[in-house]
Amino acid sequence: MSGISTMFIAKILAASLVVAGLGDTFGFSPNCTIPPEGANFVSGPNARGTLSILWNCLSIIFLCSWNILHLNVPAPQPWPSGFFQTIWRAILDSRKKLKWMLIAILVPEFLVGKGINDWLAAKDGVSIIQKYATEDAVEWEIIHGYLCDMGGFAVDFSELLGPSGLPSTTGELGGYMDPSVAINLSRMKHKIWALSGRQMAYARQENIITRLPNVPAIDLKRLSKGDSLVKFFAIIQVSWLIIQSIVRWAKSLSISQLEVATLAFSASSLVIYILFWNKPQGIETIMIVAAARLPDREEMVNLAVRGQGYFWTRSRFAGVVRGDTGDVDLVPIPNDAAQLRFHILTPPERVASERSADGRPPNGIVLPRVSLLLPLGAAFGGAIFGALHCLAWNFHFPTPVERLLWRLCSVLMTALPILFIPLAALWREQNSVSSRRRRPWRKATACAIALFIALPYLLARLIILVEVFRDLFFLPPDAFRETWSGTVPHWG
Repeated sequence: MSGISTMFIAKILAASLVVAGLGDTFGFSPNCTIPPEGANFVSGPNARGTLSILWNCLSIIFLCSWNILHLNVPAPQPWPSGFFQTIWRAILDSRKKLKWMLIAILVPEFLVGKGINDWLAAKDGVSIIQKYATEDAVEWEIIHGYLCDMGGFAVDFSELLGPSGLPSTTGELGGYMDPSVAINLSRMKHKIWALSGRQMAYARQENIITRLPNVPAIDLKRLSKGDSLVKFFAIIQVSWLIIQSIVRWAKSLSISQLEVATLAFSASSLVIYILFWNKPQGIETIMIVAAARLPDREEMVNLAVRGQGYFWTRSRFAGVVRGDTGDVDLVPIPNDAAQLRFHILTPPERVASERSADGRPPNGIVLPRVSLLLPLGAAFGGAIFGALHCLAWNFHFPTPVERLLWRLCSVLMTALPILFIPLAALWREQNSVSSRRRRPWRKATACAIALFIALPYLLARLIILVEVFRDLFFLPPDAFRETWSGTVPHWG
């Protein structure tokens, strides 16, 4: 994935160099008058160039996509022993961030949905665990809730494990094993468990741990590596783009399609900034809590049910979680996990003993299902992202066909994300425990709807992506007129 992003950046750089090289032949170079000797102040030029538009937009996209990432706590790694090992470790660690940076650029609406999900999950975890925090006289604020769902707190069973290890949970839910629960149970085959907020509250409730970790909020904020300077530059860049767009609109000056696309991306980034305002960033330290006792099989299942949910389980559902566990026996919480889930309200043995004749669970039993908050939030973010592209409805385009294509693609990008919601509900139903006897028509229907929605949406995004760069070479003359907003401090 990092190779794809590198190739993408290289192509942009190469295109820019070609444009710069051909500028003397096919372009226009402004000829500004040199100020006379003794001039104490010289204002900026009243024109802007194609490359300045390009770099201003790319700098905003790069800053926002890099800085809005709040990845989960990774597994601890041994400290590199030399300079080259340090460089190599930095390269390896950057791969994951580059992958998520590319996702942020190409699918910003996914991060909007994840931001809503994580924010509500952190608040939910704080409300559940607050009673035990008061009993233990420890702080438990929203930053603790975020960090817990990021895998920053873990329970260590190393001192309690004997030769037999942890109890087996095979068959505990009978025929109702949810794929996400199976993945969470696989993570519990290790000696150290990274627990979410709901799981930590249950572990404290059942006295698996006798005391919550005592880490003041101020210490967690010191551990956070959120770069305030980079955030400041990103906010300055986004604010400058908004001011410039308003000023150009007020003066009836043309705006490039790339600036509109960047404005749409900036709107998604601002929503994510607000949602992740209290979420720690770049923490690589895991707070270990010693377990007071080993859980039994039922408690392990209840912990797994209260854990994370996953929309995509096929590649992970193999009984074992594959991944780099570092120098400790722990599997970190994946970055794409949906934290907010329904939890089981009935002991697992009752599920197996009271199943009805048609194979469905008994009445009153709430089984784990992935929350729809993430797809709902992603649909909302996608609709806003597409609607902002409609601002270029009457812009200048090289041909009437391309204007029509832009309008059609903008409408599709606005409407199709809403149609993803019933698809997500159908997908969740297909993968839920209650639909253990899965019918082939459900899978066929889900695939057909996915193709019907996803293919036009991806095609529309691809056409918009091509158009924003192609239209840079066919802008009307007034698009290059600079306004006073060009003197506002910004980086570009």
